[in-house]
Amino acid sequence: MKYIIRNVGALIIIVLLSSVIFFPVACKRGGPSDAVITVLDSLGKPVAGATVKLTAPPKGGSTLASYLPDIQVTGSDGKTVYSFPLEAVLTAQVSKGNLMVFDIVRLKREDSITQTIILK
Repeated sequence: MKYIIRNVGALIIIVLLSSVIFFPVACKRGGPSDAVITVLDSLGKPVAGATVKLTAPPKGGSTLASYLPDIQVTGSDGKTVYSFPLEAVLTAQVSKGNLMVFDIVRLKREDSITQTIILK
């Protein structure tokens, strides 16, 4: 009986120590989430001067609230570049003249994504 209690006690200590050692690593915040959005026309050519607006669905106390909406205008290469501190799922609204399209942008922590949006 003492043998079982000693082994269970040792197992509990091992679990507690491992959670103390590994918990800070699992909860560590990583680097920024970067996104490059390229806007192309229906012929596959870059669209200069398109407005790209990134927004997030409203969540109480969102940590991205101070960063959104983020509105940028594409350059001659049709690109806009974003960097956010956390991963997120955002809505991209792209418009130029009377054309407008919506798309979903998924940012991943410590990762750069490249997304192409066709404006037609």
